[in-house]
Amino acid sequence: MGTDTLALLAEMPLFHDVDVDQLSSLGIRARLKTLESGQILFDETDQSRDVYFLLSGCLLAVHLTPDGREMIFGRIDIRTYQGELAALDNGERSLSMYAHRQAQILVVSQADFIAVMDQIPLVRQRVVRDLVATVRNLTERLYEATLFSAEQRVRSYLVRLALESGQMHKGGEIHDAPTHSEIANWVGSNREVVSRIMSGLKKSGIIHTQRKLIRFDEPDTLLQSLSEDI
Repeated sequence: MGTDTLALLAEMPLFHDVDVDQLSSLGIRARLKTLESGQILFDETDQSRDVYFLLSGCLLAVHLTPDGREMIFGRIDIRTYQGELAALDNGERSLSMYAHRQAQILVVSQADFIAVMDQIPLVRQRVVRDLVATVRNLTERLYEATLFSAEQRVRSYLVRLALESGQMHKGGEIHDAPTHSEIANWVGSNREVVSRIMSGLKKSGIIHTQRKLIRFDEPDTLLQSLSEDI
C-alpha cells in the first residue's frame, strides 16, 4: 500500500520530475483517504497539520460566518494540494474544507511534507511559487471587491473561469459549473444579484446557462465589455 500511494504522490504536479525512489529514500509516506459527499476534511479550528492531495472528486473551501452563513472561496482542482499553510507555520486552518461529492485524497504528514521541502529544492521552489500565486490571486480579488461593481465582478469571474479552463472561445463550455450561490460567495455578493446578472448576460446572448453548464457564446463581447468598464 505504501509503495502504491507513493507512486500516486509522485504523479502530482508538485512532484513532477521527482523519482519515487527519492521520496522512498526520505521515508516519505502517504495514506489514502476517501470522503463521502458532505464529509468535512478539516475545519477552521482543526489542529491537524497534514497536507492533502486531491486525486478525484470535488472539494470546496469555505468560511463559516458568525451568523452561520457559508462563504465559498472556491473549488479545489484535482491533483493540487491543500493544507500547506498550517503545515508551514503551525497555525490553525485558514478555511474549512469538505467534499462536494465523493473525493479520494492522499494524506501526507507535516513532518514528511517539511522533509520533502528541505531535501528537494525543486519541490521547495514550487511551493514558494504557489504561495506567491495565491497572494497575487487574493490581491486581485481585493482590488476587484474594492473597485468593481457586482456585475463587473461576475463578468471578471466568468472570464477567469473561461481562461483557466481553456474555454475562452466561442462555444466554449464549463461543465459541472459553479452554482449562483458559489459565484456569489466568490465575488462577494448574494445569490439573487448574481442570478439577475447571469440572466441578463444570457438574454444578451453572451452566455448560455443550464444546470451545471455555462457556455460562452460571445466571449469577445464579455471580455470587451469588461475592459470598457475598467
